[in-house]
Amino acid sequence: LYFRYYRGNTYTRGEAETLFETHLPISSKSVDDQMLLNIKSALDYILQEKLIITKHSIREIHQFLSQGLLPKKAQGSVRELAVARR
Repeated sequence: LYFRYYRGNTYTRGEAETLFETHLPISSKSVDDQMLLNIKSALDYILQEKLIITKHSIREIHQFLSQGLLPKKAQGSVRELAVARR
């Protein structure tokens, strides 16, 4: 998996692989670390469970992706407010 250009992430492939193996941050940007670990967890879950895409499975995937980035209550839930575009 190569995440260098995912939403401005600056990890190289080697750095991402090291992060996945050790779970030790390489960058000073903890959001990048958390985001990559969340993506890896979500992909592992999808592949392991061989998910059928449903509303429930999308919420489960969102929960994996948002761990440590959103408040617990918001993980895996649908937004109640619209997101404003700039």
